[in-house]
Amino acid sequence: MKCPRCGNEQTDGAFCTKCGAPMNQNNGYNMPPQQQNNNCQQQNMNNGGYYQQQNTNYNGYGQPNQNMNQQPRKEKFYEKTWLIVLACIFLPPVGIALMWISNKPKNLAARIIITVVLGFYTLGALVSGSSSNKSSNTTQKTSTAETDGSKKQSKKNHKKYVDNITAVATKPNDYKGDYIKFGGYVFSVDETDDKYALQIFIDEDHNNSVILEVSKSLIANQKISEGDYIKADAKIDGTHKGETIVGVKSSWAYLIADGVEKSTYQDTIGKANTTWEFSDKVIEQHGISVSVTKVEFSDIETRVYVTVVNNSSSTFNLQDYSAKLTQNGSQYETTYNYNADYPEIPSDILPGITANGIIVFDKVEPAQFQLYMEGYSDDWETDFSPFTFDLAQ
Repeated sequence: MKCPRCGNEQTDGAFCTKCGAPMNQNNGYNMPPQQQNNNCQQQNMNNGGYYQQQNTNYNGYGQPNQNMNQQPRKEKFYEKTWLIVLACIFLPPVGIALMWISNKPKNLAARIIITVVLGFYTLGALVSGSSSNKSSNTTQKTSTAETDGSKKQSKKNHKKYVDNITAVATKPNDYKGDYIKFGGYVFSVDETDDKYALQIFIDEDHNNSVILEVSKSLIANQKISEGDYIKADAKIDGTHKGETIVGVKSSWAYLIADGVEKSTYQDTIGKANTTWEFSDKVIEQHGISVSVTKVEFSDIETRVYVTVVNNSSSTFNLQDYSAKLTQNGSQYETTYNYNADYPEIPSDILPGITANGIIVFDKVEPAQFQLYMEGYSDDWETDFSPFTFDLAQ
């Protein structure tokens, strides 16, 4: 018999030994191709699938299947899984693009999730980088500002200073362009919208004065008035000519303040040249403690700082006005400085009270001396010996 599909002749058999088609023409070869295939597949399955592999090599019209001759598609370099993974780690935008071009992973939901995660990661990196750049720029600006400030400070630190304000007041043109730090007493004030012009006495006897120009920006909201004591760091700008308050022509050293602050008598005109401080000079009698805490030696006077503590039950009076200082066989009485506003020890110190004051003497040498003070209590039955201190450093 002859195979109705390939024409192979064979003596017997229900199927063609060459192509596997049924030898019976009524088994589907006059049917539509799709139905023929279905019948062939069904028959092959009924025969244990022996010819199934052979049948798949042909289409429904008995022609060889075209796909059998095609080679598997070769995977391109950018579709490599390892490359996509590395790109996702180090270059997320590139990794996302490669995932969708190569259709990996095959699971669409997984691909979407990975894309979203990498998108947020990339956005966060961009924001962080922007903040870092701003911070870097700010740091660079700050560093530049600090460098400029350091240069200005270095220039400021190289200012040439002189230390004799009396010499400056006498011959200001000799020191023009130099700087000086000094203190003094404000005698008069001329004020404009942005600055003060101050006449400053620089000595105790008001024999020498200078004119100081002060920008109001240097002292913020403070106001400088006549009678104030100030300290200044100023540039010497030569001589200023003018008239006194009584119309007499005169000239003064003219200074421009670089810094200024309000101060006190003892820190300006009466500034100490030598200072002694004590913590162990204490005498106690009948609940009364008297101590000397500090001594200041200036070119004008000697200041003794005294503290009195009344731990008794009666009022106590320290007769500081009658105190005496002895040195090298000389005795000095207390004096009063009308230019300074020193604290005074009260005459009646009540029980439980601590009082502080400054006792003033004429100028003495910063060398060993003895201080002698007397006191008494309202309790007349209590006798106090003189409070005598030997002071030296």
